[in-house]
Amino acid sequence: MLTLPLLSGLFSTVLSVGGAHALTLPITKRAPQSSPHSTSVRIAPGNNVSGNDPFGFQSDGGFAYTGIIYVSGQPFTVQLDTGSSDLWLDTSDYSLTNLTDTQVVGSIVYVDGTGAVGNINLGNVSWGEFTVPQQAFINAPGSNATNGGEFNGLLGVGPPSLSVVESTLQSANSQYDGSSFLDNVFGLYPDEPNFMTFLLSRNGLGTSDGGVFTIGDVEQNHTSIVNSTKLSIVAPSLWVTFMDGVQIDENLHYGGSLGSPLVPHIPVNQTLVVLDTGTSLSTAPPAYVDAMYAAIPGAQFDGAGNYYVPCDARINVTMIFGSDSYPMHPIDVTTPASISDDGQVLCQGAFSYAPDNAGVDFILGDSFLRNVYALYDFGSWAKVGDTAPFMQILSVTDLDQAYTEFDVLNQARIQAALAMYGPSATASSSATQDSAPTASRVLATAAASGTSSPISDNSNHDQDLSVAGNAAGNSGPTSDDIENLKHFSYIILSILAVLLILVIVLIVMVAKTMKSSGKSGKGYKALHDPNSIPPVHHVDVQPYADHKPYAGYSTPYAEGGH
Repeated sequence: MLTLPLLSGLFSTVLSVGGAHALTLPITKRAPQSSPHSTSVRIAPGNNVSGNDPFGFQSDGGFAYTGIIYVSGQPFTVQLDTGSSDLWLDTSDYSLTNLTDTQVVGSIVYVDGTGAVGNINLGNVSWGEFTVPQQAFINAPGSNATNGGEFNGLLGVGPPSLSVVESTLQSANSQYDGSSFLDNVFGLYPDEPNFMTFLLSRNGLGTSDGGVFTIGDVEQNHTSIVNSTKLSIVAPSLWVTFMDGVQIDENLHYGGSLGSPLVPHIPVNQTLVVLDTGTSLSTAPPAYVDAMYAAIPGAQFDGAGNYYVPCDARINVTMIFGSDSYPMHPIDVTTPASISDDGQVLCQGAFSYAPDNAGVDFILGDSFLRNVYALYDFGSWAKVGDTAPFMQILSVTDLDQAYTEFDVLNQARIQAALAMYGPSATASSSATQDSAPTASRVLATAAASGTSSPISDNSNHDQDLSVAGNAAGNSGPTSDDIENLKHFSYIILSILAVLLILVIVLIVMVAKTMKSSGKSGKGYKALHDPNSIPPVHHVDVQPYADHKPYAGYSTPYAEGGH
């Protein structure tokens, strides 16, 4: 969740979509390995939740990751986000004591119109074994940015310089310290490493189902990450680096950057990327997205930067950083998005067109990050650091194994989608033979906006009309007729009530999807200031249009690039 008004849609939450599949995932503290004050929290399946676990963690359908922090001794469920660094809380249902009110109003507004506004307070904030006294946060009772009440706030774990709270207090000449939570944690133990890591595991449907988040320590089964190539940070205060290419099936594509005001000089054969755990899916320049999906038989383009393809499409997408390759599991390159009139599940491409003014070419979210173990070193971004910040990633996907298990995972996710959102398995015998087909259903896990399908279901209405017509066709009412009419009336009212509930649920899920995803597969993002950055690149939404091409591509049948 980006809170700088500098960029629009650079990061998403998504860690963001689909409350219908929310899982409660506890964090169980591991014994420190190399540092007595490191925090390593392991995420486990929801049925292993411990009632006394102080590090409770939730995964919102595999897209939103939220931890439990304590403020003045009271628990708050907050979303974790690498794209921001502030803490804000919806305190509507709490009575907090021992807070200091700075009398300065803090405000964070997102592109979907939601936000967190309230006085900046100071209070004791604890997470795991860390307690920060007098931590600054926005006290925002009644915030509409809590994803339908699934969490009580947001804890930014991004670069400290992104802090809106700190800059607001400084602008007000306040005496109070607005440093971010993570910066304060690093300051508590200045002689220890100031990095964090994320490892997202995969469930039987192929989506995120837990993992490990650490501060100041590496996960014990992936310690070789410290030997991985260090990816230099090339943009101020953002986890942005250069990428050297994308292998799409058998072809290597490279270059063709859209340009960015963040990095004036981008090498011709490279592109600008951000690795963000706050993003559920991913975005890319249009030419790359077209190369991934346009040639797939049955592919459909929605005119808004998204492709819809058969779910059995097995696409090889591998990211290239320097001489290292990071393949994506083919199950991560698409995601179930809708169910057609005939009951077929249709998948959306996990990559959509990069939005205007994104500031980067690629936003690599959880769809990519499930395939790597990622380390973010804050270096001199932290007040106690003196080295350059960097990232390291370690591939955890075996492409041969991924291809072997794809069919099983794909069938599992299709069946799960049908079980949750498919047409009813039973139909009343009183329904007419020619009832209208059900409309296409949009799944709660779909991550595109601008592609909403009708959510009404006419089959039950036809059944109601059939019942009413039969009752009206008799020459005169009898006592049996009256009783039948009463009976049918109860049935009709029950059906209408069920339909109303279903419509409300579907509307809520679609609303959540649009909030948490957005056109670029992302959630809450900071409101873009049109005066802060001039347009970088106009994206033509038509496929095969005259998009800015890659600098080149190569195939196994050619000796050089074309």
